[in-house]
Amino acid sequence: MLRPIALVTVCLVALSARAEAGDRIRLMEIPLGMPLEEELEGEYLEGIYQEKLLPDLVDSVLYETPIARIQSTFKHDRKLEIWFTSIEDGRRAYWLKLDQSFPDTKPIPTQNLRDDFAKQFGAPDLIVGGVSNDGAGPVVLVRVDPNLEETSRGAVLQALNDDFKPEPQLLSEFWHMDMRQREKLLGPDFRGAVLSYYESAGKASSMTLELLDLTMARTVLNLGPQEVSP
Repeated sequence: MLRPIALVTVCLVALSARAEAGDRIRLMEIPLGMPLEEELEGEYLEGIYQEKLLPDLVDSVLYETPIARIQSTFKHDRKLEIWFTSIEDGRRAYWLKLDQSFPDTKPIPTQNLRDDFAKQFGAPDLIVGGVSNDGAGPVVLVRVDPNLEETSRGAVLQALNDDFKPEPQLLSEFWHMDMRQREKLLGPDFRGAVLSYYESAGKASSMTLELLDLTMARTVLNLGPQEVSP
């Protein structure tokens, strides 16, 4: 079942997010953990869309099943997905994923992507990948949510440093790997931001930016070690 929604859009540059001390990390003005219908710290999702994002919206659809999610298309080759937790958990945004392509004639310098990421979320805790001998290769930047309590953030960082060791082919496909693969690489309690792109001659023709909370994801997804039937 699907129905159009008169919500979203963006007045954003390539990476429109905000991360300030004491503030929730955001993607296109939408905070991680934003409920689909309820209020969060004086804001409503529909209000954010109507007041801040509407001018750039092309179309937007809300899918109710099997997992509630919004898929939106914006001007300038941007596609945003917002995935929500269970009804019992308040249908909160556990995954925001922005895919953006840049014109073939104007690929964006990858240093710009890195600088914007650091400005919005803080210096990345992990950078994996990079160019090979031919000057091209996949790159992934990871930033654990700076608003996590110190002990929890330390545990997430430790799991990240221990587990984020993808093979080159898997790294190049990070943008569309399933959530179990993400959990295996990022750790079971990861919460934060991930930027992935393919670099060639110092530039990128597309990028994917994600905000993800794997603890919330488990309200609707069967994550963790899977039992093998005898």
